[in-house]
Amino acid sequence: MGWHTDDPKVNFERQCQYTPHTSFVNVVGLPALSVPVLALDEGISMSVQLIGRPGDEAGILALGRQLERRIPWRERVEAAFAA
Repeated sequence: MGWHTDDPKVNFERQCQYTPHTSFVNVVGLPALSVPVLALDEGISMSVQLIGRPGDEAGILALGRQLERRIPWRERVEAAFAA
């Protein structure tokens, strides 16, 4: 059967099952961005989800870029995997 279905109710139920904290954002059509902010010792990254105002994709991307500059997670991830 797979993920795809033409039934919106079933589709939403599956979204809630697999991504319970993000499915509402898809339903209402808000722009959203997930930005990694922390790398655990096990190599798992932790992220923060930013949700913007309707139609403000540019604003949410700018905020995500600011967060990336303030929390340079890439260096920490590369250092963790190099060890």
